[in-house]
Amino acid sequence: MAQEPRTSCRVEFRRQVSFADPDAQTWHASATFGDGSSASFDLGTSKSFTLAHTYAALNTYTVEVVVTDSGGASGTDHFKVEVPNQTPAVNAGSDTTLFEGDRLIRTASFSDLDFGPWLVSIDYGDGSPPQQFGVDSNQSFTLDHVYEAGEFDVAVTVADSLHASATQRFHLTARNVPPTVFIEQPSAYLDTETELRGSFADPGTTETFTGTIDFGDQTPIATLTLGADRTFTIKHRYLQVGIFEAHVTITDSNHGVSPTTSVGVFVKRRPLVFVPGIIGSLLSAPTGADIQIPNGHGGMVRTAGYTGEVWPHVVSWDPTSTEDFFDILKFTTDGLPYYPDIIATGLLDADGLPVDGTYFRLEPILRAAGYRPEDYRIFPYDWRYSAARASNVQRLDGVIEELMSSTGADSIDIVAHSMGTLLTRAYLLTGAQRSKVAHAVLLGSLQLGTPDAMAAAAIGDCLPPSPCLLQPSEVQDVLHTLPGAIEFVPSQQYWAEFKGQDPDHAIPFVDLQRRRPAGYFGQRDFLRSHDVSDPVLTAAERFHDADRSWLDAIGSTQVTFEMGIGSCTTGQVVEYSTESATGLAATGVRRIPVDGDGRVVRNANGSAAESRVIFVDGAGHANTLIQDLGLGVALEVLHDRAPASSTATHPCGQIQVHSPADVVVSDSAGRRTGSDGHVFFNDSRAASYGRFGEMKYVDLNTPGSYTAEVFGTGLGETSVDVMWTTASALVTLAIYPRVPTTPASRGTFSVNTSANAAGELLWDTDGDGTVDLRVSPRVLSGAAARDLTPPVVTPDPQLDGRTVIGGLRLTWAATDPESGVVSTAAWIDPGTSLARRFGVSSLVEFTAGTHSVEFVAEDGAGLASFETRTVTALGLEWTEPLGSGGFEGNAGRSIPVKFTIRAADGTPFVRQIATLEIRDATGRTVVGPIGSGTNPSNGIAVVGNDMYHAGVPTAGLAPGTYELVLRFDASDVTGEVHRTLTLH
Repeated sequence: MAQEPRTSCRVEFRRQVSFADPDAQTWHASATFGDGSSASFDLGTSKSFTLAHTYAALNTYTVEVVVTDSGGASGTDHFKVEVPNQTPAVNAGSDTTLFEGDRLIRTASFSDLDFGPWLVSIDYGDGSPPQQFGVDSNQSFTLDHVYEAGEFDVAVTVADSLHASATQRFHLTARNVPPTVFIEQPSAYLDTETELRGSFADPGTTETFTGTIDFGDQTPIATLTLGADRTFTIKHRYLQVGIFEAHVTITDSNHGVSPTTSVGVFVKRRPLVFVPGIIGSLLSAPTGADIQIPNGHGGMVRTAGYTGEVWPHVVSWDPTSTEDFFDILKFTTDGLPYYPDIIATGLLDADGLPVDGTYFRLEPILRAAGYRPEDYRIFPYDWRYSAARASNVQRLDGVIEELMSSTGADSIDIVAHSMGTLLTRAYLLTGAQRSKVAHAVLLGSLQLGTPDAMAAAAIGDCLPPSPCLLQPSEVQDVLHTLPGAIEFVPSQQYWAEFKGQDPDHAIPFVDLQRRRPAGYFGQRDFLRSHDVSDPVLTAAERFHDADRSWLDAIGSTQVTFEMGIGSCTTGQVVEYSTESATGLAATGVRRIPVDGDGRVVRNANGSAAESRVIFVDGAGHANTLIQDLGLGVALEVLHDRAPASSTATHPCGQIQVHSPADVVVSDSAGRRTGSDGHVFFNDSRAASYGRFGEMKYVDLNTPGSYTAEVFGTGLGETSVDVMWTTASALVTLAIYPRVPTTPASRGTFSVNTSANAAGELLWDTDGDGTVDLRVSPRVLSGAAARDLTPPVVTPDPQLDGRTVIGGLRLTWAATDPESGVVSTAAWIDPGTSLARRFGVSSLVEFTAGTHSVEFVAEDGAGLASFETRTVTALGLEWTEPLGSGGFEGNAGRSIPVKFTIRAADGTPFVRQIATLEIRDATGRTVVGPIGSGTNPSNGIAVVGNDMYHAGVPTAGLAPGTYELVLRFDASDVTGEVHRTLTLH
């Protein structure tokens, strides 16, 4: 029996068969192969033949061969045929060499007489998992693999289904490929951190890499920090203008070194545009228009065809004249210029010009820093208009385009000052070339406004502060019309931030007269009451709509705020009531100083700018901030070397003098600051002088001892206040009593700002060299100094709605829990030639008619409150023997008391509501009271149509001085009249 086949195959069997037979015959042969198949052969006379057969299965077979001769005789033989499993023969190719990262692709094959399937396994020799796959019939396959650098033995194994296998090996060499480096073309600017960026490629995926760079400027070779994404970035500061060839080399862990790759670094100086502040650009009138402009004093200024410079027009500035040529700059209430053709012609940069804020140091500083004239531009503009004026933005676009074109730069820097910082903000939001601004350094920036500008627009300020060639009233008359100036006023965002996030900081404006709305809208009303028009206010509010968001909307420009500190600055304006010499409520203005740059408070850019601010100690807004100190810091910022921000906080001292007087302060070295009413002194940076309306002040910026001299400038009363603030809070307030003043008056007192102390004021009223008054200040500290609540004054309620006959005893009360009440008074008919003041409760006689009675109380902080009542009085007229004076008579006699009562129009008043009595010197009633009667003998009787008559007995009274008291009392009428009665 044949065995069951073990696997499918096709094996060919072949054998030569021969036989022997002595007969000479022919033969026939047959064969059976043991697998059910057979074959036959006609041999003829041949005695040999070939058996050939193909087996289809593995097994051992018995082959039987029968040979039969022609005579019919036959012979038989058999033998065994074994069909075994065959081992595959593998052909994977010979050894080979390729490069790192190259792909090995070759066709391998095997041969096997057996039927499949076969399992192919390829070990690429590099540690990767073996590749395995099955083959059914096609006995060739592909090797496909990528190699890292190295030496590898590849093994290809083919196994059949009976696990017979064969392996062929070959050696593969993958040669290392060095990295290839790519460097981006950098933009490089002198003395600025230049960023060089690049990448490299390497077919190796498991290698590590190191890199170096030679910057080409003789500085040491630097090591690169390589990113996992095969990129690198390194910063370098080139200190010379020129072309430098930077070389980068990358080395892999197989010691493959990249070909040295270089890039030309063209180091340029980044161009700069300087944008000056308000009043910092020269303005000219080119057309000679003949225009009439209101001069603020009821008259008109006529330009009369003038052409030429209109700002600054120093030759026309005369403190004693209203014809100062300043009015030509005015705008109408609609926010449009009276003179429309004024143009900006250049930078205010003349050294020695009597205008604070000139930029005479700008170009020397730029040139000393290496800027050539072709490297920078100055952008003058008409600062009267809004900072966001479209034509300004468009013109600045043109300047930037021209500057980049002429220098070949792809970006520029901006340094701006004061109002120029607002213009720069507008440009960074809307300018066509705004993306080309790499850095913007904003000096003395006031993005949210500053209280000093509010005071100047509403009250006025000297221009320049010293000497005061343009008086505060003249400056206010122009500034309040200019849209550009009103954009400096604290915005709604300023109010929101200073009230919410910094409760210790003074809000910009406080109305203690309670005439205005609270908060920002009170400030708005304050400005409107000083003639700032609604269109101009609304335009400023539109500009400030973006206060909170503009920094987030400017793209990649690096903005830095450089703010001066160490110079006292207006932090708050307090409008309060005070008692005038005629009894009317007068408006007083108190300026609270805080730390800043002399014009701008330190936090004028809001919380959004906090992380971008550099505080520079000692940098004054209109001087050192735009000279070597401030501009030097700005250039350091542009060169990525920003100095550390100062953390100093400065207390402020201030001396305020209210007209008619002026003040000069001398430091310990004798250096003077202020004015004696004729000459201005500006010798010391430790102090600064200014004026708000009729108030003159000297800020004491540096702790120390000072001597203050007060000079009378007219007739009246002068008040002097000294105050100290720390961390924006008023901590000490010294108030001197008012002193009588003449043009010759002189006074002096000492101030120690280290101890917050003010000495006695020695006052020479008439200027004869003799001290007429010695007055000490009332000193308040803490909450009392910060008292912003006027006292409460309460008049006697008997005045309410009652008619007064003859006179009345006025009484009132006043309280103030913060700083206490220091004085009270009642004024009759204040502001008139008949005004009378009573400092204590007094009996006051009224003439017939309507009278105003004003009660006033002043607290320790100098704040006054007023309560006014209207009194309708009926006139009382005595008739003989009393008349209008007293009466002299003999004791024991009956005194005839006669009087009439009439209204102002002469209408008689006849009502029986009077009582009469006599009091002795102690105030004791010794006669009466006598009431109404039917005739003079039994009381006060009405005789005739309108005569009151009473016979007052004096029996029992000793000779002496008495007081005759006549009273009126009804629900709607009150009154009291006293007359002296002398008995002999």
